[in-house]
Amino acid sequence: RSQALVSPTGSGKTGMGAHVMSDERFKVVRCISHRLSLNDQNRNILCPTFTPQSLLEGKPEGFGNPDLVIWDECHRSEAPTFKTVTKWFPKAMHLGLTPTPQRSDGNALTLYQDMTVAAHYSELLLNKTIVPCEVVIPEAFYDDQEPDLISAYLDNREKDSHAFIFCKSIED
Repeated sequence: RSQALVSPTGSGKTGMGAHVMSDERFKVVRCISHRLSLNDQNRNILCPTFTPQSLLEGKPEGFGNPDLVIWDECHRSEAPTFKTVTKWFPKAMHLGLTPTPQRSDGNALTLYQDMTVAAHYSELLLNKTIVPCEVVIPEAFYDDQEPDLISAYLDNREKDSHAFIFCKSIED
């Protein structure tokens, strides 16, 4: 009834979700994500998408009773807002998408019965299906001070380069 799909950033998790939802068993599919920018992407590629907060404000018109709920960035599903919304769909199938199933608070992903690793970064590099990246870590770490991620990017970037910056907290 519930599956977490793990695959690296940029590997096509949204496309994988679209493939799953194309199964004829799923007449009504909805997606839940934590950020409005992800909602726009998911709405364009997958299906109507909502934040847990918008659902908690009042179940939006058109949400319906989904056969499948796709949880984007499902490692957040242990948050109180997500857990409350989860209880509304006891009969739905649940598909969680995440590049990082580990949670910094140590909680397990209790919504999901199984976890499937769709791909590893190294496999995607060998098949030339993902762009290689260089991991840059700030040189100085101090026990009493966090590294400045933005300064590290600015000090190490090449002209017109792009970057993913992975932060350990929402505040970061």
